[in-house]
Amino acid sequence: MKKVLILFTIFLVVVSCNPPTNNPEDEPVNDPNAALAESDIGSSGGIIETEGITLTVPPGAFSSAVTISIFSGEASDNVFGDNAVTSPFRIEGLPEDFTKPVRVVLKYSGSLANEHYLAVGNELEVIESVDPVINTTLFEAKDSSGYLIADIEPPASSSSSEGSMKKGTSSVISRMLIMGLSNMSNYETPYFKLVHQFQADRVKIKKLAEYMDAAIDTFASMNLIDKSIAEAAIKEYGKLKVTIWGRNNEKYRGWCIDMPEFSMQTIDIPPTYGLYVMSYLVKIKFSISENVLIVSSEEEIRSLAFAWVYRMCCFSHAGSHQDWFTYGSTLWMQEKYSGVAEYDVNKSPDLAMSPLAGIESGKSIFTDTRKAKTVLGGELTVQEENYSYSMVPFIKYLDLTYAKDKSLISRILTETIFAQSGTPAEGIVNALEDPEYIWFPGFCKAYLTRELYNISYVHFQDKIHSLDQLDFYDEVDTILYSEEDYADLSAHLYSVNLLMPEFKDNATLNLKLGPSSLNLDYVTAMAFGLRNGELEYFDHASDLTITNLAGLKYNNYHSIVILVINSANEPPFNESITIDLDTEMRIVPKDFNWVIFRVVTRANYTYTDGSSTTEGDFYYADANLRRGALSNNRFTATWNEPLSDGTSSGNITIVFDPDQFPRYITGYSVTETRKLSDTRTFTITAENIKLQGYRDYDGSYLYTALGEDTRDFISYINEEYSGSDGYGYATDGVPVINDDSYIEIVLGPKELE
Repeated sequence: MKKVLILFTIFLVVVSCNPPTNNPEDEPVNDPNAALAESDIGSSGGIIETEGITLTVPPGAFSSAVTISIFSGEASDNVFGDNAVTSPFRIEGLPEDFTKPVRVVLKYSGSLANEHYLAVGNELEVIESVDPVINTTLFEAKDSSGYLIADIEPPASSSSSEGSMKKGTSSVISRMLIMGLSNMSNYETPYFKLVHQFQADRVKIKKLAEYMDAAIDTFASMNLIDKSIAEAAIKEYGKLKVTIWGRNNEKYRGWCIDMPEFSMQTIDIPPTYGLYVMSYLVKIKFSISENVLIVSSEEEIRSLAFAWVYRMCCFSHAGSHQDWFTYGSTLWMQEKYSGVAEYDVNKSPDLAMSPLAGIESGKSIFTDTRKAKTVLGGELTVQEENYSYSMVPFIKYLDLTYAKDKSLISRILTETIFAQSGTPAEGIVNALEDPEYIWFPGFCKAYLTRELYNISYVHFQDKIHSLDQLDFYDEVDTILYSEEDYADLSAHLYSVNLLMPEFKDNATLNLKLGPSSLNLDYVTAMAFGLRNGELEYFDHASDLTITNLAGLKYNNYHSIVILVINSANEPPFNESITIDLDTEMRIVPKDFNWVIFRVVTRANYTYTDGSSTTEGDFYYADANLRRGALSNNRFTATWNEPLSDGTSSGNITIVFDPDQFPRYITGYSVTETRKLSDTRTFTITAENIKLQGYRDYDGSYLYTALGEDTRDFISYINEEYSGSDGYGYATDGVPVINDDSYIEIVLGPKELE
């Protein structure tokens, strides 16, 4: 399970002031579990002090009374070794929502070098881990007669405008470490200043700095950052600082980003936001354990640098707000420019279906609203962090597919923040020129066939429920029907299992989506063959026929995996539609050589004397098996045979659609003359008959339409009657359809005569 980090962020601004006039009398206590000083401080403010440190809270800073405690820092809290010029202290109980600066005064010993700092560190609470991570920021401190003095500014959320994210998940800052430093070294680049201990690994530090500058150039080429604005902001506000400290923390967890609370959605003047935002960028604090540098390869250092800088660029677009796209794209940029992949589906097998379950976030997917700080800076929900991790393959696909579109990522972020798209899904749809029915099926194909990451089919198979298993045991079970609700930009996985031992030649499987009211450009059935645990892409369409099932079965394909895709909804993607999947197994007869045709309807009769027209039953009663021949998708039959009291002669013509044979008849006509004591001639024509009923138990194809449905197929019916007495009648050729009408066609192979 991926660990979740909770970060409490503190910002310091150095100010000049006089040292305290009183001398603390309390002696330091070495027991880290015992408070050196403790005081209840409310809205009227107050002072808490002990040997070496004084904390002053001005009136109005706290909204209610809290207990502030000062502890002696543990030996492990001194992460700067010989560079420390004060004892480490730990402050607990400071509320998140204080509104005025809190002043800290530290007494130092010895002499200071030219550069001296106040270090403020905050623990990242790593859930399910006993090893917390320190995020340390260095500030140039004011030296005043043996004291280092600074003000702790209130968290930005206490004064931020409506719309910015809430900070943290706790009401107090649980642990704040403070100490004074001197004799620190630094390494500067055009954009960054890396501050570190004198004895640090300078080769690794230089590499980190070079890669961070390279990342600036890379992301500037993607329009994610404006270098001219960045340079102007750095000239005015200073370079971005990177603190390198010495605690021996766990690899990959000994680094983090501290960034100010800031929501770009509060900016209502986009044309001038550049320099304004860059002033916030210099307040972003990067922090890394020296141990991480020592044990990391050069590729891992590059990975770290590009992840940091990309997150900083996202901040310039989206502020401290994060969603699945900003977090997931950070992980992809980290991999893309270093070759170090964070994505490993084996870490979270349950997330393998997430990119297919729906690209939109924050609606039905995310019900848990708990937020946490992340090692990449900013906040997002715990669920969305996991989802963003699983969406890395989708972001990778977009970036690689549209590699020539250098500004795509920037446009998605801009669309989401400034163009009122509102969500990453809408931003992606609006930023891409290609419609969804092109890039979403393309992603699904690449994802399932392991072109993006080596994800085995077992991860997807575990998500196929029993109702999604469509089993064909023999040639009688020929049609199965499924109905599901699909969110926009989502897909549902089915397994069509070919359980019969073998197929006849020309056996096919048809997949048809509906209802017809859908825009079928955006609704697709994607077919894959499954063999030895590997998926092979076949084809996709809203009406798709897979041929040569006999050959597939012979070559050990035991299932056809179907992915039904929907991208038909309109933003905001929070509704779903019902999609039908009609799965039909067809065994096409080799020698199709007979038909049976039955029809019952009504007609308007005009009698010979012309006296009246009435409506009466029309019943084509012969309904015998008629033999004929099939040639070039056209079946013809003629006959002239005796009856018990007369003769019957006639002809039948059936024209099949070659692409849908024998399921679809484009034209049907039959004429029969029966000569008994009188003469009757029947003429019937029909068209566009869809044989989507079922395959009968004897192997013939049977189609039946009942009631008013018959009007969709019968185009003409006529009967002429003449008796020996001269009496006769004729219909007008227009069938009268009612609830009692029906049409039935049986198509049979030679072996069933």
